[in-house]
Amino acid sequence: MRQAARGHPGESELSRGRSGCGVSRRESINGSTRDIRWMFIQRRMLTMLIASMRHAKTRSPTAAPWRELGRQPDAAMVVTRGCYVEALARNGRACGPHGVALGNCMAALLAAAVFLTSAWASELDPVALLAGPFAREVKMRLELPAPEQQAYAQLLQHALAQAGMHELAPQYVLLVDRSAAVQAIFIYWLASERVAYFVGAAPASTGRPGTYDHFYTPLGVFAHTLANMDFRAEGTRNDQGIRGYGVKGMRVYDFGWVEAERGWGPPGTSLMRLQVHATDPDLLEKYLGHQRSKGCIRIPATLNTFIDRYGLLDADYEAEVKEGRQLWVLRPDREPTPWPGRYLVVVDSERATRPIWSTVSLESVSPSRSIRGSVNC
Repeated sequence: MRQAARGHPGESELSRGRSGCGVSRRESINGSTRDIRWMFIQRRMLTMLIASMRHAKTRSPTAAPWRELGRQPDAAMVVTRGCYVEALARNGRACGPHGVALGNCMAALLAAAVFLTSAWASELDPVALLAGPFAREVKMRLELPAPEQQAYAQLLQHALAQAGMHELAPQYVLLVDRSAAVQAIFIYWLASERVAYFVGAAPASTGRPGTYDHFYTPLGVFAHTLANMDFRAEGTRNDQGIRGYGVKGMRVYDFGWVEAERGWGPPGTSLMRLQVHATDPDLLEKYLGHQRSKGCIRIPATLNTFIDRYGLLDADYEAEVKEGRQLWVLRPDREPTPWPGRYLVVVDSERATRPIWSTVSLESVSPSRSIRGSVNC
């Protein structure tokens, strides 16, 4: 028994008068607070790991990420994971060699949990939710440097403030720079604290002055409401063989009649119909990034589909759906975001030169198919 008392390998820790983690009973009594804390940390880590692995196993990789918003991770776990790791290592060392081994094991398990929950948390970020799909689904994209993203966020905030919009709910917003040197459209996430985060950008075309019935695309904030119902392109061609609204099924976002500065004749304003829509993919989409429209905003077909699929401007439309109304213009396979917006914001950065990031290759057009003027909008 003396050998056993000295720690024979065949005897258990408890039979040697130990507390189970290499500490004597007397030491265990004196350090009970530390041991209780250590046990709590172990249980907490295991609970976190099981929850994270269960989510990783059950979440569908093809489902819209916001469909799982009801199963959010413990925010405290994500924020304080570094403290848990430190506590595991510190308490493991304090409990002797067995505690060190257990602490290392728990730290490894926690690392796996942190990896899973961090990825999960990023998927619940409204910016990350759309940034990935935007990169995959929108074919014509512009890569903005971080300083440019921040500069346009400030332009967006300034335009909203000028329009008297100070208490907007979190939502996605479309921003357009009509400057002749830029001609781009941006998607921003407007947070509740009025901080705008960049999601993605693409080339666009706004009004080209100098020709009859051509307007400068108006500046300001325009609401997308049911007062001017959207419609879908029929895909028909005009006498020049051009599909002005793009292929059949492309959605035309209608913002109604607005005052706009005329690009012809005596200075002044007139009414024009402001719309955001796709354009002919074969003949006109190549000109995006340059002034080409009569005043409307042309965008890439893939961006049109992206905005349509995720309902980025459908706040009023989705509200009607929740009330039981059926709206034919909404696509049946849509995956609406939980934070739909309703605002189009048009600004003019008044740049003198074209920034490198906004450069779009302007392909030559065959003389027999040259386009004079603009079609539809």
